[in-house]
Amino acid sequence: MPNLLDYLIQEVRDNITPGNTEPVSILKAYQQLFLMGRQLDADENFGVGDGSVSDVIISRKKTIETAAEELQAQPNLRFPLKVQFYAEWAEDTGGPRREFFREAIMDMKEMDILKEEGGHIIIGDKPTLLVKNWFYVAGLIIGLSAIEGGDTNIPFKESILTTESILAHEKQFQKGMKRCGLMQLIQAFPTVKYLFTNPGSGILSVGKFTMLFKPRFSIAGSNNLLFEEKAYQMFISYLREVAGTGRRDFPAIDLQKILSMITGCASIPPMAFSPSPSITFKENMHHYLPTMHTCINQIVLPRITEADQPENIKRAWDWSFTSDTFGAEEGFGQATGEQHEQQQYEQN
Repeated sequence: MPNLLDYLIQEVRDNITPGNTEPVSILKAYQQLFLMGRQLDADENFGVGDGSVSDVIISRKKTIETAAEELQAQPNLRFPLKVQFYAEWAEDTGGPRREFFREAIMDMKEMDILKEEGGHIIIGDKPTLLVKNWFYVAGLIIGLSAIEGGDTNIPFKESILTTESILAHEKQFQKGMKRCGLMQLIQAFPTVKYLFTNPGSGILSVGKFTMLFKPRFSIAGSNNLLFEEKAYQMFISYLREVAGTGRRDFPAIDLQKILSMITGCASIPPMAFSPSPSITFKENMHHYLPTMHTCINQIVLPRITEADQPENIKRAWDWSFTSDTFGAEEGFGQATGEQHEQQQYEQN
């Protein structure tokens, strides 16, 4: 007798246009059937409505270990994750969830759960991780990340997604992906594998970044518009420098780092961001420091005048994009507002 996940995949077959092999539309159709409970992403007013969620409490220092305990305790993973990090108080309406997926995948690579071989990602084979069931947890997290709008920019070796493995560590990983139906979906719709084996569309460039983030300017003819256009021009200049020669004293800053600070993701998810990323503007009250609203994928830039020095502005942005918890009021959990971060900035 078919189980629930098989039924959902059959529903995808019944609902999509015959002959449609476009992987994003197939994944989107599955997402809409799989998820239940609370609205997945916030609207532009930070609202998510009511409904059930899967509450998970995660340690940043032990992401996989705590995720293993929390995820395996969930009675129904069809409810979207609601992530709370230890000793942080941000209300998760999208940003912390995406950040959790990103940090978990980074930890998988550092722990050799995922390993690079010949330009592709394979599954590690450490016996200690197998005993802890962490390969299963890794497969489950990657499956949920794909379904819930997180990072999937992982160029897997194709056989891991398409062929039932006889190796214990790969078999355990595939079991995790099956827990949320992702491997079954790939087997039913083989083109979905390209979202993982060839995820090039998620790679950033300055052009892609500026197409992704739409500026919201003040009305034509206003003084604010003049200052906002200066700020936007400066931001594009900053992005080009980061993507080109890099910032001399801040080599860790790249476009992926900036994107992750604003959205929680280091790459563009297959089903895109929701709501659409945006740039808005505010008065410059805190020495050019921007604010990030990760739950609605928004960065707020300070308006800039002729008197403002470009390098001072860029130095402030360097600081903001290298601070782990800077300015993300709705995503990473800013503690006491911009004043606290400004004190740190002035001390450096």
